[in-house]
Amino acid sequence: MNVMLIIGWFFLVTSFVVLGLGVAFVIALMRASEAERRHLVNNAINEMVIFGIWVAGLAASIGVLQGKPWGRWMLQYFCIVLIALCCLIAFQKGYTAWKAGERSSIIGIIIFLFPVILACGGAIYELQGPEAAAWFARP
Repeated sequence: MNVMLIIGWFFLVTSFVVLGLGVAFVIALMRASEAERRHLVNNAINEMVIFGIWVAGLAASIGVLQGKPWGRWMLQYFCIVLIALCCLIAFQKGYTAWKAGERSSIIGIIIFLFPVILACGGAIYELQGPEAAAWFARP
C-alpha cells in the first residue's frame, strides 16, 4: 500500500473525528449553564481558528488522496501548525501543573505530545520524499 494513501486516510479520519468532537463540544457548551456559555463566547475567536485549522487539515488530506500538488504543501503546513499548537498547549499546561505541584500530570502531557509530534513529523518527512514526488507527479 502506498504511504501517501496511509497518510491521507490517517489525517482525513483524524480531522473528521476532531471536527465532530469539536462540534459536539460546542453544542454541549451552548446547552450548559450561563458561565459555560460565557466561556464559549469569550473564546469564540480561538474556537473558530482551531476549527479552521482542522478544516484545512481535512482539505489537505483530501488533496493528498487525490494527488493534488497543493495537498502536499498544505498537509505539511497543517502538521507544522499542529505541532506548534500542541507544544504551546503542552508547555502552558505543564507550567501550570508544575506551579501547582502536580508533577505526575507532566507525564500525561508528554504522553499526549509524543504521538502528535511523531505522526506529524513522519508525515512531513514522507511528504518530502521520492515516493511523494512520484505520487503527486502522476496524471
